[in-house]
Amino acid sequence: ELELKKQELEKENLHKQKKTELEDLERKYELTKRDKERYHSELSDEREKFEEELKRKEEIVNDYKLLNSKSEDRIAELMKELSNAREMLDQEENKGEKRKRSGSKSSSSSDDEDPKK
Repeated sequence: ELELKKQELEKENLHKQKKTELEDLERKYELTKRDKERYHSELSDEREKFEEELKRKEEIVNDYKLLNSKSEDRIAELMKELSNAREMLDQEENKGEKRKRSGSKSSSSSDDEDPKK
């Protein structure tokens, strides 16, 4: 009878121990589950922040590309204006040289007339 009682007590103790282990495992599972959820939430938040930052940087890059494109267009316009201005200057210089040449011929004859006056 003592042996039976001892066996029953051992069974009860074993049962209690297993029950405690099971409860510990359940607590660990719940903690792990919460940690996993929190980790995924933080990861999701970080991903969202990263995507927002990426989008902001893409907008900046696009703004710079647009600005650069406008600058290149403006540079092309200014180069064309400069080219036109040089052409006009060359034309004016050519006209001036022609006038000087034709003017020097007439001025030499007019110089002859000046001493008479």
